[in-house]
Amino acid sequence: MSTALPEPPDQAPSTTDDAGVGPVTAGVVAAERLTAAPERYFRRRVAIGLAVAGAISLLATILLPLMSGDTPTETRGPNAYSKAAIGHHAFVRIMNELDLPTVVSRYRSGEKVAPGQVLMVAEPYSYEDAELEDMLVTALGRDARVLLVLPKWEPPLSELDLGDLVGDGPDDDPGADDDGGDDDLPVTLPFPLPAERPPEAPALVPLAEVERVVRVAASAAERFEGTPVARGDDPVARGAAGEAAEWVADFPLGEGPSLENPQTLVPGATDLEVVVMDEKGGGLLVAAFPGTNLYLLADPDLLNTMGLGRGDNAVALYHTLVDGLGATGLVVDEVVHGFKKPTSLWTELVTFPLVLLTVHLLGLLALALWAAMARFGRPRAFPPRVAPGTATLIDNTATLLGLGGHTGHALHEYWRSTLRALERAFAVPSRAASGGRLEALQRLAEQRGVAEDVVDLAARVAGFGKKKGDTRRALALARRIHRFRREMLDGHHGR
Repeated sequence: MSTALPEPPDQAPSTTDDAGVGPVTAGVVAAERLTAAPERYFRRRVAIGLAVAGAISLLATILLPLMSGDTPTETRGPNAYSKAAIGHHAFVRIMNELDLPTVVSRYRSGEKVAPGQVLMVAEPYSYEDAELEDMLVTALGRDARVLLVLPKWEPPLSELDLGDLVGDGPDDDPGADDDGGDDDLPVTLPFPLPAERPPEAPALVPLAEVERVVRVAASAAERFEGTPVARGDDPVARGAAGEAAEWVADFPLGEGPSLENPQTLVPGATDLEVVVMDEKGGGLLVAAFPGTNLYLLADPDLLNTMGLGRGDNAVALYHTLVDGLGATGLVVDEVVHGFKKPTSLWTELVTFPLVLLTVHLLGLLALALWAAMARFGRPRAFPPRVAPGTATLIDNTATLLGLGGHTGHALHEYWRSTLRALERAFAVPSRAASGGRLEALQRLAEQRGVAEDVVDLAARVAGFGKKKGDTRRALALARRIHRFRREMLDGHHGR
């Protein structure tokens, strides 16, 4: 039985020498490198601990804001954060529950309202005339409705002493007024405080301040429409205590608003169009400036906490907004109550609840940097750029052969190199037929006590493809060739 000697490959000419250092050695090194297990950067317990900590942090980031709710620290003035008798917090919640989307704005409210929505400015008490007028004109220019609720109740004295009127707003600690005085108030009040009044007792705002708000609204209407608005003296009036009225409108009001001591707009004192009025014609509850979408609500008791639960006030207010003004959503301004807070991404990222997300992301960044480090402690010394000796050459060649898929070519070339070296060492005629050479080498191997079957080894090498093949099988064949070559040559030279 004879086996043909494998022909040399058409590519990758031989780079082996007679010492037996061939490209297959490099291929073996490449195979071992590619199959090596990656280094562990963490111990198992450390990795489990980090995973658990990351999961807990993520869950806390998601769940805590949901569980904490959205109710800020309470105030006691006529604003959307207040749950007091004169507060508007209940109004905001009821409108949302009635599917009229309502948001509270603390910055540039006039720019946030969209067409079809209503900007509500309720009972302003901490504002500049020009700032309020600019906000009204801006909202009107966006084809939105504006509902300006005239002031009626003064904020409690303890509320006016709060720093949140010029600071961060409802998130600050309300605190308490030390003496009820107004010498060191953080804001300039547009109305005088009574000399003696319990700090928490609400009191009526002077009519002069209410008329001031009407004048600002009239200026905004003139500026937007470009035509003068007729104004008269005493545009606002208040009924006697306990006095009630019946109200009429072009849309349903339920059983109608129920207001004691109602505050109304005087017909004819200002050029206004009627929306809701006393059926006797004695006063206007809701009116609009002609040619504009700027509306005035004269009495805030229709929407504050103590008024919403009285009669059909909530029903009347809802129909006024939806049917009278055509509201599809509400933007409630809180800038006019001193709660101005510019929107800032960086401020929000360090404020609860987004601060939880910030901490979580910083933790993930720290873990990523930790995992990216090869080791901890003192850095290892760098090895030389090029190691001395033939090991570097073999290593580089192994990398190239492993990535290029030339393992089959290397195996065939290594076998041919081994046969040539043995033929020269034992004077086997190079021109003899391939089968005759293999038989001659087989006889020499048996004489020297080498157990390798040369014919079988040649057949297995011939059956291995010259292109990319099974690296592990090529490694096994290369080891058989190397062992056969060393046993034949070392045994011969050793005698």
